[in-house]
Amino acid sequence: MKKSILTLVLFTIFTIAQTTQAQVTVAQTTQSQVTVAQTTQSQVFKKDDKFLSIGYGFGILVPDYGAAYIYQLGYSHYNIGPVSISFDRFLSDKISFGGYLGYYTSVATWSTASYPTSQIPSYENKYSFSGIQILLRGAYHYNLKALNIDAENLDVYFGFGLGYTGWSSKRESTDPNAFIYNIPLGSPVGFSGFVGTRYMFTEKIGGYVEAGYGLSGMQLGLTFKH
Repeated sequence: MKKSILTLVLFTIFTIAQTTQAQVTVAQTTQSQVTVAQTTQSQVFKKDDKFLSIGYGFGILVPDYGAAYIYQLGYSHYNIGPVSISFDRFLSDKISFGGYLGYYTSVATWSTASYPTSQIPSYENKYSFSGIQILLRGAYHYNLKALNIDAENLDVYFGFGLGYTGWSSKRESTDPNAFIYNIPLGSPVGFSGFVGTRYMFTEKIGGYVEAGYGLSGMQLGLTFKH
């Protein structure tokens, strides 16, 4: 009888020990999964990530030649851009490489007749100044956690671009005696230097701001993670 009771006690202790060990193992596994999930979630910007950005620039860094005709009769003026699209791929968590395409145009129109209601013929004139920039560019991205900045959705970076920039100056007129031209301006070598920040509102969509030297002094827009 005593032997049976001892056997039952030992079996009960063994069963409890095994159950406790299994619960500990499950808890450790769950904790590890949570840690891995948190780590993965915090790595918003990592190697092989791809970003497509669409932006609009402010503060064009070239003279607005169309303004020279501001005192002409019927003068009007508009400009577009610079508008830009860029693509970046992270080669590591600190280095990215990609391309940039930007476009800008400024258009002025006016009339050469001083008195349109008189017998003097009225001629319509148009002047346009346009630029396009195609660059390869690279950027260095700061490790904000090393600076004790806890902002996992924030990306701060600086970089440089090199490629082609083309400016053209064109004048058109209905006046047969007007001087008509369409000529390129400046050097075709394009360069940019920039600092920027990008913030992801969601896992796939964010906004960015860049400042520096390029088609414009500053640009901002939306960025999309692929």
